[in-house]
Amino acid sequence: MKRVAIALGVLGLIGGITFFGMKPGEVSVTNQVHEVIKEITVNPLDEQIKQREAELSAKYEKIKSLEARVDVLKAERERLDTEITSLNTELASFMIATTSKR
Repeated sequence: MKRVAIALGVLGLIGGITFFGMKPGEVSVTNQVHEVIKEITVNPLDEQIKQREAELSAKYEKIKSLEARVDVLKAERERLDTEITSLNTELASFMIATTSKR
């Protein structure tokens, strides 16, 4: 009887430490199996976004090309305007020289 009382006392002590040692809502579990789950998020608009980005990239390149062409044409126009002014001045000088010799 004494042994049974001691055994019950020891078991009660172990059970009390286990019960009061846990936090509320905490469960003691042993031998858990850890499984790795890879989460993949799929956006149904990804393909449309890629297409739109490709379109915008192509349009941006075209815009850059057109802007460069406009700059070249403006420079050419300025060169031609300078040449025309020079030729008009030369023509006016020639006409004055020809008129004054008569």
